[in-house]
Amino acid sequence: MPADGVVFATCISAAAATLVMGLYANYPIALAPGMSLNAYFTYAVCLNMHVPWQTALAVVFFSGVAFLLLTVTRVREQIVNGMPDCLKHSTATGIGMFIASSDCVTPSSWSRTPLPSSAWATSPTRRCKRLASALS
Repeated sequence: MPADGVVFATCISAAAATLVMGLYANYPIALAPGMSLNAYFTYAVCLNMHVPWQTALAVVFFSGVAFLLLTVTRVREQIVNGMPDCLKHSTATGIGMFIASSDCVTPSSWSRTPLPSSAWATSPTRRCKRLASALS
């Protein structure tokens, strides 16, 4: 896929989804962070499992359609309402901790093109120490 097209499509879809979320659902939250599914499919599915990008894109499309059907039929709402509050909070906390801890990983461990150490403002060890002190 051309990189310019991917970046453009990602920006447009994030902007459109954020507008719909703010104007229609009256829930003004930016949906760009929810686009991490793109990175998952790029690195885990396409590069590691060698699935063609067209197939991965079709899977993302069909999962979106399934999620839309679950939302329209209010099944998703019933599932969320059936979950205890502690599970809802712990899931959000776990996702936040995962995102925060991913900063402790050096880029060479997950990137095919390692960045030079000068590209990082501070060392991963220093960032992890700051994360640990903020959490304690």
